[in-house]
Amino acid sequence: MNLNLGSLFSGRGGFEIGAKAVGIETKWTCEIDNFLHHKLKRIVTNAIHYRDIKFVKNPAAVEIITAGFPCQDISISNQTGKKGIKGTRSGLWREVARITNEVKPLYLVLENSPELLKQGFEYVLSDLSEIGYHAEWDCWRAADFGYPHNRLRLYVVAYPCQNRLRRGVLKSPGAFRLSQTWTPTETYLRVSACRANGFRDITAIQRDNEFPNFVCEIAAFGNAVMPVVAEHIFNCIIEDYINN
Repeated sequence: MNLNLGSLFSGRGGFEIGAKAVGIETKWTCEIDNFLHHKLKRIVTNAIHYRDIKFVKNPAAVEIITAGFPCQDISISNQTGKKGIKGTRSGLWREVARITNEVKPLYLVLENSPELLKQGFEYVLSDLSEIGYHAEWDCWRAADFGYPHNRLRLYVVAYPCQNRLRRGVLKSPGAFRLSQTWTPTETYLRVSACRANGFRDITAIQRDNEFPNFVCEIAAFGNAVMPVVAEHIFNCIIEDYINN
């Protein structure tokens, strides 16, 4: 197996940690936030680390690209001024499509709020079709992986049209055995409660996102892709890659 990863909107490195768990090497990341950018350098030390996606041009070839592109214009938590996929932040999806077209990976993995299904998902599918990609998708909760909160998110896997329309690359949680056991911490805080109650002490926001050594930063906690979910998706991709 020879699968490498390129990561856009990398955040706290959830996709990178999940990839490492199944033996997929991360070749490059892209994260504009200064704090998270330096955190990523510690998680994947040998990768190229880009900053602003708008200035990423023809990065190194990889088999998989992941992108948890911004959901601020889509998320249900933003009750005013939502512009959907055409918003300033969520509209950066177009940069993901551009880079995907440049690199032409075997798989593109997207993560976003399930509200995207009602706030412009048709534009995402149209853009994917225009650059020659089929797609399939599903919504999973953290609870589907044994964690005590919902954290419902949308996950999309796309692949080139010439590879035929594969039905069922994404398998439901539990279809694969995880490479290691993820144990929730003894105490937990629900993500929604953390945001609604406005915790003043950010060190309190550190429960049950199952990152090694915890994540104490509230922004990173709220935005991060759970590595256990990333690992499951990569296992799905590995099986599809081997069988096709």
